[in-house]
Amino acid sequence: MLTNEQQNLIDNLKAPVKSFRIFALEEIIRTGEGFELYEALQEISHAEDDPECSMLISHAILAVKERLNGSSKKDSISYDDAESFLASWKEADENKRMMILSNLPARLPKSIRTCGPDLLEGSSPVVASRVMGVFCRSWPEERFDLIAEKLYSDSLVLKLTALRTMVHMKPEQLLPDLPVLLVSDDPEIKALAIRGLIKIDKEEALKHLQAFLLSPKPSERLAGIQNCLFLPFDMVKPLLLNYFAAENNPELLTKAGWIIEMNPDVEVPFKLFEISERSPAKKAELVKSVLNEAVKLLNKSGILGDKFNAYTKKLQDWVNKRNALRYAMQIVSKLGGETVTPDVEKSIFVAKKQHYIVEAFKEALSWSISDLVKSRIRAYLGEELQRTGLALKEDSGQDRIACFAKEEKSHDSGIVKSNDLSQLEMLSSVSPEKAKTMLKQLLLMLSHKGTDISLKIAVFQCLTRCRLSGAEDIAVNQINNKEISLATAAVEYLGIVNPDMVFPYIGQCLKVSDVGMKSAALGILKIFDFNQAISSLRAMLFSYEQSQQRMALECMNQFDFGLIREMLTDFLCKDFSESLLELGLLLFAGNPSAENAYSLYKIEQAHQGKIAEQAKLLREACQESTADLAVPCDAPAKTVDSESGVDEEKVHVDIQAEKQKKEEELKERLRLEKEKQKTKKPDYAYRSPSELQERTSKQQIIALWNMAKDFASSKALPISILAFIAVATAFYVFFVPKESSVSKQKSSAVVAEKMIEEGTVKRISNGAVTVELTNGEKVIMMPKSDGFLIPEIYSKLRIEMIPYRKTSDGKKVVKIVSLYLIKEFSNGGNGYKK
Repeated sequence: MLTNEQQNLIDNLKAPVKSFRIFALEEIIRTGEGFELYEALQEISHAEDDPECSMLISHAILAVKERLNGSSKKDSISYDDAESFLASWKEADENKRMMILSNLPARLPKSIRTCGPDLLEGSSPVVASRVMGVFCRSWPEERFDLIAEKLYSDSLVLKLTALRTMVHMKPEQLLPDLPVLLVSDDPEIKALAIRGLIKIDKEEALKHLQAFLLSPKPSERLAGIQNCLFLPFDMVKPLLLNYFAAENNPELLTKAGWIIEMNPDVEVPFKLFEISERSPAKKAELVKSVLNEAVKLLNKSGILGDKFNAYTKKLQDWVNKRNALRYAMQIVSKLGGETVTPDVEKSIFVAKKQHYIVEAFKEALSWSISDLVKSRIRAYLGEELQRTGLALKEDSGQDRIACFAKEEKSHDSGIVKSNDLSQLEMLSSVSPEKAKTMLKQLLLMLSHKGTDISLKIAVFQCLTRCRLSGAEDIAVNQINNKEISLATAAVEYLGIVNPDMVFPYIGQCLKVSDVGMKSAALGILKIFDFNQAISSLRAMLFSYEQSQQRMALECMNQFDFGLIREMLTDFLCKDFSESLLELGLLLFAGNPSAENAYSLYKIEQAHQGKIAEQAKLLREACQESTADLAVPCDAPAKTVDSESGVDEEKVHVDIQAEKQKKEEELKERLRLEKEKQKTKKPDYAYRSPSELQERTSKQQIIALWNMAKDFASSKALPISILAFIAVATAFYVFFVPKESSVSKQKSSAVVAEKMIEEGTVKRISNGAVTVELTNGEKVIMMPKSDGFLIPEIYSKLRIEMIPYRKTSDGKKVVKIVSLYLIKEFSNGGNGYKK
């Protein structure tokens, strides 16, 4: 069976990115063994068309074959002196030289340790690369420039080896080149540059690595994962967990999972458990498999001693508490209006039977929410708030299940029409196993015309919670239902069990003004395009309309908190309305974590009065209590015993001193951050895409302005005026937004008749996508304008569209009705036929 490392190598051998193949081949030449690797090399040798890679493949095949044959004899060259070694080297051809290098012992003989530079002369890039890899640790200091200059080589093999060597041995020499290397199009070069920067500026390096792991390009995300293998796990753990929350590619998740599985850590399972709870069914299954392996390894490691069972119990308890807090936060945001909708009232009635929910609402009473909301919580929960020690209510709905079975048999419409709260309660608490046995009856309830709307919503929510498929077709038919709550429940269900089915409707769902529907749609969009979902969220949050900002805050529940914490903190540090700031602080309340402390401190320092006070309370709470939820078992409580001589006052003083120490640390961290903001960012610092665009534009403006000043200072006034006119013209050319490529062309109207066609994406420019249909005709569409994602170049599509213009060169401009990504064209490649 292949090890994870061998599987990684084979995957990289077949990668479209050349640097991945080079990395794998060099590793195989160095240590690769096994028949599977040999077969994979033989297979790719026939398809490889890059000369450097082909040469590496032939050397790799020889190396693996030698190991398979058990040949471990060393070359007969004498290592007694460097002269005889160099003489033998000069007489050898390329294959012989590679064999010499492969047969050298790991600990080089003293006589030849400094021979590396002399072996470069006359060697091919592949051999020279291997020389640098073998001799780098003993490379003479005065001749290191021979390695450094290879950083600018036309050979990618040499460039990668030089960069890798400098990262390990002299990262400081990379400083002038890092700004270029860190934005390289080659993911392996960028990955190595990040590893070099780690040794110079860890904070900036981790920002680059986080962006790398969340890149829109799968090849960059893969390189980011592989980079994490070379760094301490504690350093990359938060980044990897954020990545797990954002990623939906199963192959990449599996590779990242290998890193987590082989690094036992008591905190990781808690985070994975929460991610699985908030993921679509397929991803949740994969995450749980990684979680199970991580827990098994944790048990084997002995870290927990005899407290493993207590640990797993606390794990489940922690997730229940987090889910309950999030539920309370969502409900609280809906209790501040003039009236409360019946759906919310019914939801509270059903949920309050659960101990965790009641405890979450008790905690919510300490949040910065209005007296009206607090009074409604007390009114709705009534006696539950007075009771303590409630056990989690188990489902006992056998009689109600029998009732549904009876309904199916007798078709008694009275049952499905019923709005009995006991039915809603049963649906909210039934276990996945029992729900599975009830599936037939649940589907009947959904399809029956007489079923009450509230009951249909509850059924969808039950199926969503239990991740039961079977109602997909019914759900699709409900997406356009006028009852927005039912449509939203259907969309949420599809988002969990089959996101592909709801994807064509995402555009129209995002246009709905209802926050529930928009939130559900945004949650599904992140499955297909995480970066676009985050971009849409940011655009709403920092818009000028308070309604959009409020909607963005309510939509943030769809994202793992670690991924939106920084964005939310930036927003809450600004001077917005108190109601918006309070709504933002609710997100911190619903996602307690020690990692929130600094963000809450920044918010606290940015405001005065009520907001500052609430931020401080949340900060202290997350530091003192909820930060310890992930500890495997509670530490023994400190007791104060007057007879034993323990000074109660001293204990109190110690606690206060610890709090003061934490506050001083946060104060110093904020001071350093503000100081850093005042100084110019180093050229290697991470910059977001928007920052890069702004920086480029400013540089162009400054360059144009300086050019005009220099020119005008030496010319007469009329010429100076002409110079400034030239600058203004250049500014218009560079910076005034232009019409899209569609609107620039002369066009004429066409008959607006709906059509369904299939085709291939041939061009993407300024948001305009040109698709060549299977009949040879070309159409132009604007996906973003119509509420759809922009497909990738060369992808195959099925498009329902309405043409409304024809360009001067005969292309039809169309409005998209629905858009599907397909693997193959219908009807044997001839496209869709009505």
